[in-house]
Amino acid sequence: MKKTLAVILCVCMMLALFAGCGESASTQQPAAAQTEAPAEPADENALPEQYDLIMTFGAETGSVYAMGIQIGEYINSIAPDITCTVKVGAAASNLALLSTGETVIAHSQSDTIHEAIVGEGNFTEPVTGIYGVASVMESVLHVAVPADAPINSFKDIVDQKYPIKVSVGAQGSGIESLFRKVLAYYGASYDDIAAWGGKVEYLNIGDASTLFTDGQLNAVSVLAGMPYSTISEIAASKDIKLLTLEQEAVDALSSQGYLAKTIPAGTYTGQDSDVSTVGVVITVCASADANEAVVYEITKFLNSEEGISILGNVNSGFANYMTGPESGIAGIELELHPGAARYYKEAGVAEYEYMAAVNERTCDTCGALDGRRFKVDDAEPGVNYPPIHPNCRCTTVEYDPEEALDWLNSGEPMPKRTTYQEWYSRQTAANGQGSVEVERKKAYNIKADQEQFDAFLGVLPD
Repeated sequence: MKKTLAVILCVCMMLALFAGCGESASTQQPAAAQTEAPAEPADENALPEQYDLIMTFGAETGSVYAMGIQIGEYINSIAPDITCTVKVGAAASNLALLSTGETVIAHSQSDTIHEAIVGEGNFTEPVTGIYGVASVMESVLHVAVPADAPINSFKDIVDQKYPIKVSVGAQGSGIESLFRKVLAYYGASYDDIAAWGGKVEYLNIGDASTLFTDGQLNAVSVLAGMPYSTISEIAASKDIKLLTLEQEAVDALSSQGYLAKTIPAGTYTGQDSDVSTVGVVITVCASADANEAVVYEITKFLNSEEGISILGNVNSGFANYMTGPESGIAGIELELHPGAARYYKEAGVAEYEYMAAVNERTCDTCGALDGRRFKVDDAEPGVNYPPIHPNCRCTTVEYDPEEALDWLNSGEPMPKRTTYQEWYSRQTAANGQGSVEVERKKAYNIKADQEQFDAFLGVLPD
């Protein structure tokens, strides 16, 4: 009986306890109400809170390096915790650093980028992992000589075996590489210049201009915007003329990443006629793993009125070239970085025109695409956007449907570009069916033939 009473008493106490707990729980807010609201999903387009933005540009005293400083200042103005570092670099080495991920943003130029894509010149094999951001400036080949010099062109130098004494910039620089290529087109080299009684000096433009003005050099060369202040200063103190490039040389160099350019009459004191030459586009590039939001902001800055104004104060060449998205996307042979592509799409660059090199080395696939227009949204590398194949030399430009109207309103004739198909038809009419294909095969075999010849030299007796 006692045991039964004890059990009953215990059960009653437990029921009372549970009842009390239930009453207490009913006075509290539901557990769900105490849970914090789920966090908003991260904005994939937002800048990272912390990031090492390593940028590699040109010489510390140059305008391209100063551009890197301005990019860093802009990024820090909108994201103070991003660490921006600008390092000294050069066009060729910068691409190698981008490819290995040792730098995030760097500059190069169109001819060097072309060499990297095809694995020629400074590169023993094609370079991968580099992407386009924006074209920012054109640099044009200037070669100044005294006005009374007996030469008017590069061809004259070779034909006359003229003892030219010229500065070509630092060894391995863009201007030095171009000068060698021009000589090579005419079948000459630095050794030939020495044999003719001339010499080649590797000087910066400041030192070179002093020696030229003093008469210790009879030629000075530079890749720069137009007008270039140092050439203007030389022309103001000494009668000069600029050497011209024949159209055949311009066409040959155009297949190597150079642009056909003209230095208009009157650009420099005493320059009474246009000068045919070539140039390069200075391009900002990004590594494959560069943060998309960071690249987007850099692209936006470079193409904005604010950015163009700031860079124009650094060097007028920036402002002379940059007009906004249409100039930023022009002439980039590389595939665009996703961050840059997003900017150009948002900026209204809706269509692009495919541009192939107009010469015998261009393949049938690229030739068929030349001059065609595509929507940016439909761009597909390997199909309708370069590179179409290894060693592809094609590029794109923005298609502006109002361009013809702009030219009409200007009162000037709209320049007409010869397409690959038009060039092919003219070549076939002049030289017969299949002539282009024969020359193409010769061009394609040059490298293989040279390798085979070198191999023979290694086994044949002297």
